[in-house]
Amino acid sequence: DAAHSKATALAAYGDWFREGRAKDAVPVDIAWALTLDDDLEIFWWIDWCCTDQDKLLPKKSANEPGRDARPDIAALPAYAAASAGIVAAWTPEYASRPWCRAELLLAYAFMTTGRNVLVVPAGFAGSRMRGMDRYGIVLADPRETVDTLTNPNDRPVIASLTGVAERST
Repeated sequence: DAAHSKATALAAYGDWFREGRAKDAVPVDIAWALTLDDDLEIFWWIDWCCTDQDKLLPKKSANEPGRDARPDIAALPAYAAASAGIVAAWTPEYASRPWCRAELLLAYAFMTTGRNVLVVPAGFAGSRMRGMDRYGIVLADPRETVDTLTNPNDRPVIASLTGVAERST
């Protein structure tokens, strides 16, 4: 949206978490499950700005059909594995999106805390934890919704990432 409400809520969550953790105001099961490091740094993976949404995947070669994964997409399992936790500005409409499902599946497969997605509610201002849902997202197979992709060339990439996640668990 024009007000960037999801990004604003995530930034407020990051500030709230960092400051609250220093004051022991963040619930222990959330704060310490993510990291024990006193010098906490927070980095965000925001799919629509971390990957070029309009760039088509390159062809393998002139003689081979199909596509190779771009480096940013192929690295998603590594991004997940290097992360301490997952925080999402999640809305119910995301549950049917193949890429959203794939990102959650990769978090589940590669993060030690990937089973517990922290959902930042719209309008989160950092004053309270109320409304933060830790268990409200259900994992679903991204391949079930590939017909909704805007770029049909993403189908094999979704299938490949899903396979990587399945083989890792």
